[in-house]
Amino acid sequence: METTENVNTVEPINNNTTDNQIDNQETKPTPELKVTPVPVQEQAPVAESVQPDSETPEVNAASENKPVDNTKLAPGDAHATEIDDSISSISNEDQQSLDDEKSKLGDNDGVIQSDGKKITIDGPTFISQMFSENPGEVSKFFNMSPKELKKEQEKMKRKGKTMDSKYANLFLLQSIRDECGILVFACLASWLLTRIGFSIYWTFGIMGATLLAYINYNNKQKHLYYNKERKAYNQKVKLNPDNPETINWLNYILQKAWPTAEPLIGGIVMDSVNGVLDDIITNVGLNNLGFDAIKITEFSLGTEAPKLMEMCPSTDTDPNVIKFTCTAKYEPLDTEKISKYDIESGEKRASNICLSIKPAIIPTYVPTKVTDILFVGKLLFVITTMETFPYVKKVEFTFVEQPNIKWELKPLGGMDVMSIPGLDAGIGKIIQMVISSIALEPTRITIDVEDMLKSMTLDQPIGLLKVNFYEGKELKNNSKIGTDDPYAQLSINGNILTKTNVIDNDLNPTWNHVEYVIVSGLIYSDPKNNSDIALIEAMTDNNLKKDSVMGRAEDLNLRHYIALCEYLRKKKIDEAREAAFIESIVKQGITDAREIRKIRKAEKQKRRDELLKKEKGKSFAQKLLDSLEKSAEDYISGLTELEKKEYINQWGNPLVDSDTIVPLYQLNKENKIDTTKPAGTIRMGINYIPLNQFNDNAEDNSADLFSETGIARIWIYKVTKLEKNPNSYCVADIDGKEVMRTNVRKYNNNPSFGAFKDVFVKNFSTAKLTVAVKNQETGSDSTLGTFSWDLYEIFERIKEDPAANWFKLSSKFEEAAINIGVEWKPLVIDISTSLQKPIGVCRLHLKGARNLKNKETFGTSDPYVKINLSGKEVGVTDIVDKDLNPEWNEVYYLMIRSKNDRLSFEVFDHDEVKNDSKLGKVEVNITDVCRNIKINGEQPLLSKAWENMNPLPEIKMKEHENIAVSVPLFENQSRNQVSKGRIEFDIKYFDFADIGFAEVEKEKEKEEEKIEDILASENTDRTFIDKVQASNLLSGILHVKVFSVKDLPKEAFFNVDVYLEDEPEHILLSSKKTTKPLKESNIEDIVEAFIRNYKTTKIVFAINERNGSSVKKITQYAVPVEQLLVGKTGFKNPFVHICEDNSTKIKLGIQYEPLDMSLQRSELSPQMGNLTVKIDQANVIAADHSGTSDPYVKVMLRGQEIKKTGVIKKTLNPIWNESFTVPIAERMNNKLVFEVYDWNQIGKDESIGQAEVPLYEVYDSEPINIKLPLYKPNKNNEKISCGDITLGLNFQPAIHNIRMHNRLSGNKLVGGVGTVVGGVGNVVGGVAGGVGNVVGGVAGGVVGGVGSIVGGVTRGIKKAGSKKDKNASGSSLKIKVISAEGLKAVDNGGTSDPYVKVQHQKNTFYKTKSIKKTLNPTWNEECSIPFEKDVSDPVIDFIIKDSNKFGKSVDIGFVEINLNEVLFKTDQITITKDFDVQNGPGKLTVQISYAEGVVSNVAPLESP
Repeated sequence: METTENVNTVEPINNNTTDNQIDNQETKPTPELKVTPVPVQEQAPVAESVQPDSETPEVNAASENKPVDNTKLAPGDAHATEIDDSISSISNEDQQSLDDEKSKLGDNDGVIQSDGKKITIDGPTFISQMFSENPGEVSKFFNMSPKELKKEQEKMKRKGKTMDSKYANLFLLQSIRDECGILVFACLASWLLTRIGFSIYWTFGIMGATLLAYINYNNKQKHLYYNKERKAYNQKVKLNPDNPETINWLNYILQKAWPTAEPLIGGIVMDSVNGVLDDIITNVGLNNLGFDAIKITEFSLGTEAPKLMEMCPSTDTDPNVIKFTCTAKYEPLDTEKISKYDIESGEKRASNICLSIKPAIIPTYVPTKVTDILFVGKLLFVITTMETFPYVKKVEFTFVEQPNIKWELKPLGGMDVMSIPGLDAGIGKIIQMVISSIALEPTRITIDVEDMLKSMTLDQPIGLLKVNFYEGKELKNNSKIGTDDPYAQLSINGNILTKTNVIDNDLNPTWNHVEYVIVSGLIYSDPKNNSDIALIEAMTDNNLKKDSVMGRAEDLNLRHYIALCEYLRKKKIDEAREAAFIESIVKQGITDAREIRKIRKAEKQKRRDELLKKEKGKSFAQKLLDSLEKSAEDYISGLTELEKKEYINQWGNPLVDSDTIVPLYQLNKENKIDTTKPAGTIRMGINYIPLNQFNDNAEDNSADLFSETGIARIWIYKVTKLEKNPNSYCVADIDGKEVMRTNVRKYNNNPSFGAFKDVFVKNFSTAKLTVAVKNQETGSDSTLGTFSWDLYEIFERIKEDPAANWFKLSSKFEEAAINIGVEWKPLVIDISTSLQKPIGVCRLHLKGARNLKNKETFGTSDPYVKINLSGKEVGVTDIVDKDLNPEWNEVYYLMIRSKNDRLSFEVFDHDEVKNDSKLGKVEVNITDVCRNIKINGEQPLLSKAWENMNPLPEIKMKEHENIAVSVPLFENQSRNQVSKGRIEFDIKYFDFADIGFAEVEKEKEKEEEKIEDILASENTDRTFIDKVQASNLLSGILHVKVFSVKDLPKEAFFNVDVYLEDEPEHILLSSKKTTKPLKESNIEDIVEAFIRNYKTTKIVFAINERNGSSVKKITQYAVPVEQLLVGKTGFKNPFVHICEDNSTKIKLGIQYEPLDMSLQRSELSPQMGNLTVKIDQANVIAADHSGTSDPYVKVMLRGQEIKKTGVIKKTLNPIWNESFTVPIAERMNNKLVFEVYDWNQIGKDESIGQAEVPLYEVYDSEPINIKLPLYKPNKNNEKISCGDITLGLNFQPAIHNIRMHNRLSGNKLVGGVGTVVGGVGNVVGGVAGGVGNVVGGVAGGVVGGVGSIVGGVTRGIKKAGSKKDKNASGSSLKIKVISAEGLKAVDNGGTSDPYVKVQHQKNTFYKTKSIKKTLNPTWNEECSIPFEKDVSDPVIDFIIKDSNKFGKSVDIGFVEINLNEVLFKTDQITITKDFDVQNGPGKLTVQISYAEGVVSNVAPLESP
């Protein structure tokens, strides 16, 4: 119904588009006479009408048939009276004169009008307006006196032509006359041509052509200027308050933003109106209106936005204020007007406004729904602007007059309120009172846009997404020739948020890539257009061509995923709250059900009050995000528990660091996935962490707590007082890593940038921000100034005084300063490691293989096994010579991180001449063989690969929960192509032990508090170590976070290498080298290690200086693990440790998780030491015809001879009594083989027999003397007894000092692993990955990667004498120098003649050709150099020089590439990358490939 009060709805004159005309027609306007006043010199305000002394209006009779106004003008209306007077003031004679003049003119000609004081030309607006405002200036413009101009005007009247056309021609002719000298010159030039010999016709031709070209040119130029001025004036006229403009653009924006903003606006309106209603009831009362009370219970305006039909701007004395009025119309959708499809799809939502009315005649409230709403009113908007972001300070709006409102009331139950007399009038009066109280001029509703937008805009970060790409499996190969080079990526709306490294030629790539991605509110900006859809894709790198999609996963809706995260968090908190409630009831001994219900009701009410208080205290940012999330939360809430579980299985649990297998599909022609065509899988993990302020499930004050981890927004506003007008830009880095680069501001001493960047910061209190102001120049950019401060200190300073955001630059310009800002948004996040946390450890005992395939044409295969966990190689067994039923008996420890970890075995036949041949492979899921692994209390189901395996695997339970497994080998397991043979192993899973330790006090770091550096010597709390010792559990996982290194004795390029003291060749962590010489640096790296015996194990933190390939020890900190466990543990309790030089400080945080594991004594004993062997005597069989033998003994370790005794001639009971000592790197999986031979003077020595001693049976500091039987295999591989041998063995634990000294004293280093030398006599033995030559193999176990071996063994697979062990030329590097760009100009012409020298260990192996006169050369030249991955120096140098025909070449720069960091560390064999040129600008693009087994005989071109 309409309200009882009539509202004046006079609309401005309409000259709008069809949309607005339709809107006006809906209000049924009455046709009126259109009266168009002549423009005046100054614009009138919106609210003012045309004055009587304004210029004479033109009456448009044609407008009589056109409806232009929405309401009739009342006879008594002042405005109408004024217009009537204005019209009547035109005399009949004057009107006739005007009509005569108009009849003489064409339709497009103007009209000259006069009021006796000044002349007005109603013609084209440019000349008309100019002439009316200032005739004197126009006369000067036409180069004539005012009298001449007036005379010309009279002529124009008589001739009946417009002044504009005439004077446009005069303007053109005047320009031609002034420049006629040019034409005369052209004529003379033509005449000169005739003098030379051309005819007179050429002269006339040239003169005519010049004249026409010149006239045409000037005509175009003048008319361009004319049109420009006319356009500017027309724009000015459009802003006239009497000419309202359309605002369809604003309606479009409003409709787009309305679904997002409506819930927030509805809440504000409901709270405000209910507050006014309460005040009215209290102070005025409603008894006289027929009811006692009224309040709004529900208020939702639906998805239909209000429509603003017209806008009339106004002026204001303040230049920073914008005023305008507009007519607003709002008609929300009712349920009956929306289709069922729109309701189900959620695209449209009906309004829902409910009232609770208490009539005076009944004591209860009656629920009533408001429908059929129509709202029309005139609004005044006042916008106050500002010079800095967000540029709009505040917006005020109010109603200029009471609006027209219609409605219908429908009772939802109880009494029919429509029967109450006077209800309509009463509610109408209340509405007027409410509007008058909150939004009727002069009362205005004010929105503080500055505070609102600064607290939350859609580009503000709302949380963090931790994305882990682990590996791909059986990806679809798109290459017609060869194999794709895959990488994985996650993108939103075409913006790539994270991307892995490229793995060449591998359809089962292992990436182990983790990245923290900042999520902004932009995902909520336009859900209909997929603003929240994340695409997960496997891509193939196509080098110069566009990368193609190998496979794509189903769409990941981030809004739904985040809503699921919040749902699970709330559910977890509710479960914990319920458990605490039950525990409290039990402790109090309450058993009465009524009492329990009463207490529970009180607790729920208390919780509701807390939530209500928290809701009222929310900022605009929090309320806006709540409104944006609502639809996604409704979607998740609407799912059943089974559907939620399926969703979690598809994308993983967002609360825990888990992983999931994501299937990929091929794309169809429409670039959409085809679920009928699989394209492999990706194993990945996603975890969402909301910002504290947006975490509804966090503690009430969590947003105010200081946190070391969070998102920093770095602002660079302005730089002032530079000199010489440079082309400046800024580069910002945090702890040496570039995070931001602004645009260039040219020729400006005071450049403004206004740029920001959101950066994820792990340690806010120690992070250092450095900003360099640079000048863009030809060649190398120079630095104008630098600024460097702790990020935390900047934040605190600006927080205390927002105006203190100017900082002095360290610059040659003394007064130069920079204006920056830092905003900090904390996160509650555990970043203890970038990897998945381990869930336990498996002990793998690889026993052997049976009935292997023999691939040798002559002889028998020499098998060995490569062991992989989730695509990561974790171990390589020893080679067993000539045996199809080999026994290895080697033990490995596997750190299990996921139920999806896969254990695989690849069996190879070793060949010293050709490449090794594969005998078969098998892969099993770790949970298929370790059935005691449980995830969240549930045992995972058997994988399909295990169930479909044929022949079937064999599993047998043994004592102590060991599982004996026998699995078949396959040629191709996915196609079930079986190979010959089986692998046999024992496996056991060990979970973490609960030792009854929990942190009693969790210290909260409050705002404005920084962690002080506390010495570890002061950390004497023994609570944790006592619990560990009492448990008698010696094994566990050690986590160490290296925070920082300080107070080095000198500035240096340094890094930190971490390893176990008895496993120095196995680097657990090698941090990045500092970017410049420093005495201190933040490291912020995590290292994990499996500790077999914490009582005997030492861990070493070596701080090394690195210059190119040179590595020198600066200092180190070696500490027993047991000592590290003394005191408070945890990464939130770091302590400072003093290194061996007594000055350098290293800050460490320690975590230790004991394992419920009991190992054998041989596994717990020290692995590194010196083994003394005494070969005493033997009893052998006769090998010579004389009935005796000439015996001697060879001692073999991993296929290499380490000792040979003397020959005792003609005896069957030789006594050698010889001793030797050999350094052993790892006892556990090594054995000594004693081979007894009969010496022959002519011919080959004959084997008598052999005996083996597993070193795990030799304990430390326990000498043994044993007699071992000698045996010799026959043709059937049966062992035949051949005598015995007596030995003495003594193992003494020791750290090989020579090895440690050589590793850190400048010898070759591979990933921190140096050449190892030591021992008595020959130094032989297999080495981990081929690193150096070490007797006894290598201890170790790769720790830190997914599926890494922990404390296991990774050793070389080649025997002594093989081509790979004899020298380092068994493999090679293939290097392609592609191109460079932006190189330094060293020649006088501003260019260079660049070429590149490829160097390894200061030897030059290749020179490219010289490219002349360029700074962006392209070579595309290839070369190869000898290179052994695990032995050679990993640093390759590219020296860029400028070639000079006369004189020495000039250095342009160089690129130093450490292959361990860019290639091998990521398990790649090929990489194509741009590298920054050092000591100069520019980038160099190279491709490097490692060719294992491909020999390169290239000799150096130059040597030092």
